[in-house]
Amino acid sequence: MLKKSGLGGLFAQKSVHPLADPRELRRVLGEVPRDNAFSALESLSSTLQSLAEGHDLALERLFEILAALEDAALPHLERLSREYLHGPRLSRAEEKRLWTINISYWRLLAQAYDTCLSSCFVEGRPSPAVRECLPELAVRMIGAHGAVLKWEHFQNGCGTNAIWKRLGYALLACLRERCANDAVRLPGMSRATSPLEAYDQVMVLHTASLDSLRPQEIELAERLLNYFLPRFGCTSKALHDSLYWVDLKLAQPPLRLAKRPEKATATQRFFKPDAAHEVMVSLFKRIERGEQLPEDIHLGYTYPVAILRSVMRHLVTYLSPTPPLREHPRHRVRHQMKVLAGFANAQLIFSGHSDLRGVEDWQVEDVSLGGFGVVQKAAPGEGVKVGCLLSMQPAGGENWLPGVVRRMRRTSDEKAHLGIMLLSRQAKPALLYAYPTASPNLQPGNHVLMLDPEDAEIQRVLASPAAVSSGGAQEYQRAGRRYLLEPQSVLEQTGDYVLVRYRQSLLA
Repeated sequence: MLKKSGLGGLFAQKSVHPLADPRELRRVLGEVPRDNAFSALESLSSTLQSLAEGHDLALERLFEILAALEDAALPHLERLSREYLHGPRLSRAEEKRLWTINISYWRLLAQAYDTCLSSCFVEGRPSPAVRECLPELAVRMIGAHGAVLKWEHFQNGCGTNAIWKRLGYALLACLRERCANDAVRLPGMSRATSPLEAYDQVMVLHTASLDSLRPQEIELAERLLNYFLPRFGCTSKALHDSLYWVDLKLAQPPLRLAKRPEKATATQRFFKPDAAHEVMVSLFKRIERGEQLPEDIHLGYTYPVAILRSVMRHLVTYLSPTPPLREHPRHRVRHQMKVLAGFANAQLIFSGHSDLRGVEDWQVEDVSLGGFGVVQKAAPGEGVKVGCLLSMQPAGGENWLPGVVRRMRRTSDEKAHLGIMLLSRQAKPALLYAYPTASPNLQPGNHVLMLDPEDAEIQRVLASPAAVSSGGAQEYQRAGRRYLLEPQSVLEQTGDYVLVRYRQSLLA
């Protein structure tokens, strides 16, 4: 039907692709390994690549094949994604392997859908048969590109701006054909969606300040935003309370309206939290009270309450009608700073050890009362990511300072921008014992770091997760006197450390 108009002119030589025969596709899919996700994705990737080698396929058939390959890959992608996000602590090599095979497949699939969609308009408007599958093609294409962007964020990348032009191209095609609001339901989706809604979903997630979230938190944020999405205000015209804008024709991500477009065009879209923010605040309060989530929120995984609370607080803050401004003004500087990562190193440093290994020199670009901005010309060492605990010694100073990586964005394999929040101007070592303690001299204590002045009623304590796993009261000794620490809240927790807020009182 579309043998001549489908992919005409795109490839130099053509032959009939074996998958033009539905029986051959069923055979290929039947031979995909079921119990080995890596082998399965390698097999499906090879099949995807073969479709770009100059074979003449009708567009309807090409799309059917791509959709079947995506559906076959989804269980394996989900399995490896779950291992990447929720598995036991991974080595850097294991983490990179899982990341690479996931993002590589999504990139191949997105490119294939790009080719398919572009071919629809080679000779003007698509045929009725192709027009019928256009909404599903656009939703799948937008979803594939959205997955690429998300996996880029998992490794603190910002993606390529060219992706936003491809996303815009898909939506513009549907707007021209008046099918942008046509709903389709794909395997794995909890509800039907349209090309317009699929685009807005990617746009809203991108505006949620992802560079301050860890991969697991980004995945959770996406799931939650899918629930809130219908309540966001995404419009084709700027409203008085619009916060972000994007031009579907430009290779440019959504921007804050602080930088307004030079002129209004029909290809622009505008976004504001609208009623979604009220619902987010309501859900956040519900989580704070310890209540169950609504049944129609599908998270795909049982997240710890602490992570759920943290991500909801983040969304409420950054997708507010009035997003937060920088708390402290920044001052441009250019000096070196010695840095060591990890709680174990922090214990050594603040206990006075001088024989330190693995110290890195970082270039500080700006400084404020709240922390530092760093631009790394070489990639930070292994393990440095959002949430990582750092011990820092600015050039010319003698004291070490504790801080946490709050934002991280890689602009290339060799360059990363980091935002570091200063936790305290001091950190003092202490030994904590579970209260009540019969005899501290006979019981080994847990080494921790106290971040607040000694006489402060509220104390923030940095410890290993095992040191405060019971969640009960602690006691410690200082200057011959005993002090009680009653837990108030867990401020932050990673696999490496936990930051706990205690109320301090004198025991004896």
